[in-house]
Amino acid sequence: MPASSPADQEHTKLIKARLSYPIKQCRHCGFAAVVKNGFRKAYVHLPSLNGIHYELELWKQRYYCRQCQTTFGATTNLTTNNQTLSGQ
Repeated sequence: MPASSPADQEHTKLIKARLSYPIKQCRHCGFAAVVKNGFRKAYVHLPSLNGIHYELELWKQRYYCRQCQTTFGATTNLTTNNQTLSGQ
C-alpha cells in the first residue's frame, strides 16, 4: 500500500464554542422557574475555505422546567432541534 503524500491528506480545523442565553419561561408550559441543566455537545460541519475543512464543536445549554419537569436546549439556526449533527 503506497504512502499518501501530505497534499492528499485533508486538513480539518476544530472550533470549540458554547451556546447559552437566559431563558425567562418554559417553552412548553410558560412557567418562569426554569434552571440551567448542563450542556449537550453538537457537531456542525462548516463550509470549507482554501481546502481546509472546518468543524464546530458546539456545547448547547440544557434547561429544566420545575413546573412541568421537561427539559429543552438552547437553539441556533446552525443545528436542527434535538439533533447533535448538522445536515450541512
